[in-house]
Amino acid sequence: MAMTSAPTDRIDEIGALLVNCGSTKFGSNNLSNNDSPPRYVWIPTDDDYESEASVEFGALELGLQGAFAQQFTVEVWGTDYATTWRLRAALITAIRQVMARAYRIGGAEWINGGPDQRGWKCLQIVTLFIPLLDQDLPEQPGGAITDSGTLTARATSVLRVTTHFDD
Repeated sequence: MAMTSAPTDRIDEIGALLVNCGSTKFGSNNLSNNDSPPRYVWIPTDDDYESEASVEFGALELGLQGAFAQQFTVEVWGTDYATTWRLRAALITAIRQVMARAYRIGGAEWINGGPDQRGWKCLQIVTLFIPLLDQDLPEQPGGAITDSGTLTARATSVLRVTTHFDD
């Protein structure tokens, strides 16, 4: 599979690893869905752009045009505290497997659903470092914008983006 600069591609890969844990959804519009736990909902919050970034493949280091630190709040929803805690641990495990070292796990807020709601929620802050690949710009109005640079699946699995973001 080719590497792209879309964070949703990484979320899809993470979700594929979590398919037996719960459903993975994207966007705040999914928060109001009246389904039941377990589930993960990724909501983009902030991002930061770093123009000086590099990516390493073993001993080979390649310069990039830049990288985004895309921050998300991931709503982890389980039936009870213990289940939600395990779902959160599974999320972090899947992120490690997909993103290699190109991620940051932040703090979390725990919410007991209360008597009128089902289960517990953990609002986990996650930052994914996404390389900005050059884009092929459309030659006509309405044309597709596509990634011109691709990386192999092997390179994707060992991707490490190093940047100088302030914590």
